[in-house]
Amino acid sequence: MEYSKSRPFSLIFQLLPLYCALIWAVALLTSCDRPLSEPELKDPIYLDMAKGAREWARATADAEKKLEKDKEELAAVSPKDPIRKRIRDDVHQAETNLARMKEKTLHEQLLLKKRKEVSRAVYLRAREAKEPWPNKDEYEGFKAAQRLRAAPRNWDERVPKLKQSGMPNPPPPPPPEPPKN
Repeated sequence: MEYSKSRPFSLIFQLLPLYCALIWAVALLTSCDRPLSEPELKDPIYLDMAKGAREWARATADAEKKLEKDKEELAAVSPKDPIRKRIRDDVHQAETNLARMKEKTLHEQLLLKKRKEVSRAVYLRAREAKEPWPNKDEYEGFKAAQRLRAAPRNWDERVPKLKQSGMPNPPPPPPPEPPKN
């Protein structure tokens, strides 16, 4: 490396990669390990619950729009029209369903808020104990519980019917052997 007086900054440009590497090394060695400010955003259970809460909120908004449309349709029908009773029953059913959906949406939001608190507490405990977080076993248990909640509760839906599926009836069991005296 030769220094020339005609280009005074050439030495600086030649040493620039060395300075950058030195700054990065110092930054890495002196950086501190801070806790995450929002650890719930890395929690797969929280993320699944947030997705479910958004879906319920979207479905509730759609049901509200449909109810408004049904009410407008009811107002447009004449009082003596025989279709009015069916439309009125549909509006009543939609109002009932909307009330249930709003309740479910609120429930999902409360569960999400609770999971956020739990997620933060568990993250801090795992961080202090130097354990891996989020726990994979907890997530697998959560997914299994979701599958069970979504599974049909009617026996006929869970067990295939032999006659409907085109399969022949199974052969009868063999008769029991007579006791020998």
